[in-house]
Amino acid sequence: MIRFVIPAIAALGLAATVAFTPIDAHAYTVLGNVECPDVVKEDGNESFRLANQFWVLGYISARNYEDDTQVGSGVEDEVIYGMMLAYCKKNPSSDMDDAAIRVYKILSNL
Repeated sequence: MIRFVIPAIAALGLAATVAFTPIDAHAYTVLGNVECPDVVKEDGNESFRLANQFWVLGYISARNYEDDTQVGSGVEDEVIYGMMLAYCKKNPSSDMDDAAIRVYKILSNL
C-alpha cells in the first residue's frame, strides 16, 4: 500500500506545481531569428533569401492561427518578403522578428 501512496503524493505535488505556475500568454522564443544587416546581406543568396522568406511567412501564418485571421491573404509571398527586406534596410539595428511584427501590423491594416 505504501508503495502506491508515495508515488501518488509525488504525482499530485508535480501536478499542483504545473497547475499553479504562471504562464505569460504572449511570451515566445524566436528561433532562426536573423539580425537585419544579415537579412540584407543574405538577400543575395537564393537559399538564405528563401529561408528568410519562409520564416516571415511562417510568422504570419502562426499569428493568423493564433488570432483566427487571414492577414496577408492574397498578397504574394515575394511582396511580403520585400516588405520585411525594406524594413531591415531602413532599420539596421533591428532583427527579422521586429520586421515580421511590423509587416504583420501593416498587412493587418489593409
